[in-house]
Amino acid sequence: MTPFFPDCYDEWGLYEDQSSVGGDRYRLLYEGTREECVKAAQEYEEEENYDRFPIFLMDWEGREWDV
Repeated sequence: MTPFFPDCYDEWGLYEDQSSVGGDRYRLLYEGTREECVKAAQEYEEEENYDRFPIFLMDWEGREWDV
């Protein structure tokens, strides 16, 4: 069965989990295809001057995935 909106399956987001410090539960860092989000996660982790919150991918249905 073909989905009504096949391009929606290629909508992903890279999020930061800030719930441990009482802030917003998730903060969007990057939005794009899965491959773009994985690349953005690798670049994000290479930065040395950022708060080290856990990061994860979320698909268009709101399911969380490890990077």
